[in-house]
Amino acid sequence: MKKYILLFLLTVSLSSFAGPQGFSGAAKPNSAPQGFNLNIMPNSVQGVKDNAKDGDHVLLQGIFTGENDGKGNYSFEDKDNNKIQVSIHADNLTLIANSPYFIWGIVKKSFFNCSIELIYISDPQY
Repeated sequence: MKKYILLFLLTVSLSSFAGPQGFSGAAKPNSAPQGFNLNIMPNSVQGVKDNAKDGDHVLLQGIFTGENDGKGNYSFEDKDNNKIQVSIHADNLTLIANSPYFIWGIVKKSFFNCSIELIYISDPQY
């Protein structure tokens, strides 16, 4: 009988240590691995100027306010009225003034300048 009691106590004590390791509770809803965001929101121009590094990809929403130099460099303004230069290398692109666009591009950043090289532009968002 003592063997069975001892075996029972040993089994109960070992089962308390047999749980999975490295988990700290239930997963949070809408959780994602570090570095990924489930809610893809456009960046802000100020955030790009302050935090982006050369070569980062960014998504911005805003309007084009004019062409800077006649060589495909345009001024782009977000909802906070912050501006950044966007290089567009497309011959057949027509921009509609004061229409919001989503742009996807690569940050070109140097010590004194920050601009975006356009990869993709959405249709105007009326």
